[in-house]
Amino acid sequence: MDSLYVGSPETVARKIAATVKALRLSRFQLKYSAGPLPHE
Repeated sequence: MDSLYVGSPETVARKIAATVKALRLSRFQLKYSAGPLPHE
């Protein structure tokens, strides 16, 4: 099962917190990508 969390950092944090609370999770794994950003 996958979910997509999109929005500002505050919005995403609220969505994660709501999911953790609703599902009574003890762990939440997140993978993200900022795209192909240059090292500079």
